[in-house]
Amino acid sequence: MFFAADINISKYVSDRIDSKRITQITSFVSGLVALGIMFTLDIPFDISFTHIPGILLSGLLGTGIATFFFVLSLKFIGSVRTTLLYSTGTAFGVMFSWAILGEVISIINILTVIMIISGIFFLRKRISS
Repeated sequence: MFFAADINISKYVSDRIDSKRITQITSFVSGLVALGIMFTLDIPFDISFTHIPGILLSGLLGTGIATFFFVLSLKFIGSVRTTLLYSTGTAFGVMFSWAILGEVISIINILTVIMIISGIFFLRKRISS
């Protein structure tokens, strides 16, 4: 539900606000919500200064750049096609975790990838008709 709301809001405002600004606002609000939840639920928060470069780098590359390109793709190719491409991330994650990290692929992983590919196929077929 939150993902669908995020896509629709991003698509709506991407015609009016620059993609960089949307990414900044989304990241800032997400960070505040995460900190608010941590303080509300009294989750321990123990970070040393040596962790900060890694956190910043992973936040910039893993979240910031991905969000920026997601908003750009919403603007240029539309929300349905963007969602189709975005959902392939899980399939690639399974393949890369097996190839690079040596993780075991379970039957659940295979079924999930089959469901994702089937959903993409059916949505693509529906879009083209």
